[in-house]
Amino acid sequence: MCRHQTGSTRRSCRQYTTGPQIIGPVISSKVDAYPRRVQAISISARTLGGARPKEDNVIALNEAYKRWISATRSGNSYNWYRQRAAEGGPVFGKAYAVKIGNRWMIDEHAVDAAIEEVRRRQAEIRAVTDDYQTKILHGASGDVIRLTWGGYRLKDDFHFVWNDHDVALMRSDGVCRCNRCFKVARHEFDNPECHVCADWRGCSGNCTLSRVYCGDCGTSLTFSTDRV
Repeated sequence: MCRHQTGSTRRSCRQYTTGPQIIGPVISSKVDAYPRRVQAISISARTLGGARPKEDNVIALNEAYKRWISATRSGNSYNWYRQRAAEGGPVFGKAYAVKIGNRWMIDEHAVDAAIEEVRRRQAEIRAVTDDYQTKILHGASGDVIRLTWGGYRLKDDFHFVWNDHDVALMRSDGVCRCNRCFKVARHEFDNPECHVCADWRGCSGNCTLSRVYCGDCGTSLTFSTDRV
């Protein structure tokens, strides 16, 4: 805390930190001649979404929250975002908040950029979901692809697909399907148990799985005993 005397006006300067960044001093005044404002003395590209804050670009966190929820139709409670701001983490996308006086503030342009990125990602997921309905897959083996209602993970000529709602209600963890005909795959469990299962208890990793195959088109995938 430092105090300065300028004429009849006393200014109180406080240092605020956001992670390793230093924001301040925040100048509060007793008279109208000194409106409340922020002076940034050390702001890196990480702070406020990478842009040096300007008074006309900074909006209140609650206003940014309302804009975010309205535009993306997704998100958590307002208190969750306040906690993120207090912890020094990014609040919306890559946008960071700073405390000015007693209010959390955030760069408006950074928030708008984060909203546009979410909209772009949502549009991409909708397109990929539409493709899945027409039996078109995206990605390579090992990739996890998100859908509007769940997702799938690719493994060579098969993919494991799940529905988020069914998983949440513990109805089903998902099914393995053939990449060619999209029929539900069949499984064989002829490999020996791993040492964890043999000596201790179940490893929960389907260690005895030896083959996955499609009974309709004949697509097959064999697993060796030394697979990871």
